[in-house]
Amino acid sequence: MTMDELIEQIGNVLPASGYREIAERVTVRMGETVSVQQVGAAIVRLRRDPDRFAWTIPHCKRGPDSPERLELLLFQPGSDYFVADDQRRAAMRDGGIGTWGHIASLAENLVMACKAARAYERSPSRRREWGSLIVDAEHLAQKARMTSDALVEERDAGT
Repeated sequence: MTMDELIEQIGNVLPASGYREIAERVTVRMGETVSVQQVGAAIVRLRRDPDRFAWTIPHCKRGPDSPERLELLLFQPGSDYFVADDQRRAAMRDGGIGTWGHIASLAENLVMACKAARAYERSPSRRREWGSLIVDAEHLAQKARMTSDALVEERDAGT
């Protein structure tokens, strides 16, 4: 089975609770063993080039208190038009909360690491480069945290 065929089959078995469930369903459907790793690689390819397939799998809510739920999201290639019912919109919002929160944490950690690196940099031009990167990472962290917080407010308001 080619990667494109696997991606097509993944779309046929969604929604699912995780990569393992997808691998099991595609294996049964196709009569050919598909591993969790193959599913992961196919989803990475799909997410990197969704226009090619006219659908994607948005990131979903994860964690010990919430099972993963992978949903199919159809859209019009080359546009911002998505086909999503209330359940899929809620799943995307919940996935966005975690994703934007994760991005904010990564950027905040990057800021601290860059500040430490800048403190030991001898070259004035390199210190300026570190400073510029720090400003950019701080801005990303702030925007990501604001987006995550706004999605939490939306969820809590029931909208």
